[in-house]
Amino acid sequence: MPKRTAAPANFNIDRDIPVGKAILLVDNLGVTQERDGTLAVVCVRGRIDSATSVQFEAELDIVFADPPDALIIDLTDLNYMSSAGLRVLLVVAKRARAEERPLILCNLAPGIREVFDISGFSTIFEIAATRAEAEARVRG
Repeated sequence: MPKRTAAPANFNIDRDIPVGKAILLVDNLGVTQERDGTLAVVCVRGRIDSATSVQFEAELDIVFADPPDALIIDLTDLNYMSSAGLRVLLVVAKRARAEERPLILCNLAPGIREVFDISGFSTIFEIAATRAEAEARVRG
């Protein structure tokens, strides 16, 4: 399991994490979860690779422990994803489909989008250009 890293010296949990958000900081991975009613938005930053994918999957398991009606994964601040990260997303997609819960990815950086296109994952996932677009799709 990846080691947990210390927060920056100027980090203040009461000031820097708004109420209603959960956060995980492990090595080069940051994951936050927000709930808006029955919609869960998971924001990912940093890297998802073999060192961080196990923890990323564990965080998504927490989301499904209290299942949302819909899930958006916002990749705005994700700067690297290996095949280990793609595997985690595939597991989540299968779970969401089995439970009939919409799953939308949004804000893929050009390099991340290229990984999805080359691997064929862009045909597996519903992808929105922005979080607002993803939320509009979910809310119908």
